[in-house]
Amino acid sequence: MIFWNRFCELCKEKGLTPTQMVKDAGIAVGSVTKWKNGSIPHGNTRKKIAEYFSVSEEELFESSEQKTEHTAESDRQLPDILYRVLDLSDEKQKEVFAFIEFKEMQQKNEQS
Repeated sequence: MIFWNRFCELCKEKGLTPTQMVKDAGIAVGSVTKWKNGSIPHGNTRKKIAEYFSVSEEELFESSEQKTEHTAESDRQLPDILYRVLDLSDEKQKEVFAFIEFKEMQQKNEQS
């Protein structure tokens, strides 16, 4: 649910609800429910959101709380990883994001 959380952060920064934002951007209102349930936007919709908030498409998938310094190598790999995940079905994407959240929790627990 990284996208949903980041999307809500961006909306809050602009003083908007998610529904207000999609209406302003000309995106179907029903998309909000899909995203809240773990789906992520694709193609033109993802581009519209990024442009609306003046962020890169990759930044839509970065939690502001989890931003870390990346190495040059990891920065080169991010677009490839992102687009490979976006090519997966919605169900497989949910599995990938659940795995990532699980690994993040593991790391957090190890650091405690």
